[in-house]
Amino acid sequence: MKSGEKYQLKGPSTHKNGRVTFTTTSNRLYSVNESEVAREISGPPPAPPPQINRTDSRQLGAIAREQRQNRGETAPVAGKGGDKSAPESGKDSKKKKKSAPKSVPPPPSADNRSPNR
Repeated sequence: MKSGEKYQLKGPSTHKNGRVTFTTTSNRLYSVNESEVAREISGPPPAPPPQINRTDSRQLGAIAREQRQNRGETAPVAGKGGDKSAPESGKDSKKKKKSAPKSVPPPPSADNRSPNR
């Protein structure tokens, strides 16, 4: 459209008596003057967004993002330049190595017991 709006159409538009009629993929019917249409582009439709499997626990982050988006909220995504307070990897950040737990010596065997019982 000349106003900058773009619509994804279900099928080809019809031109009749100076009007363009079309149906969008969201099932909305529009009828506008031909002078309002900037250009029509035909091509393959864009790929649908990936479906989230709500029963897969590995997709909890995607489910939470979708719920925040539906509420109009935003939150930084890890690794996307969000929170700068986390230490950055480099020369200054060193990972602490966990030391192995100290082993307890085994109980004395029958051979090592003292003769005084």
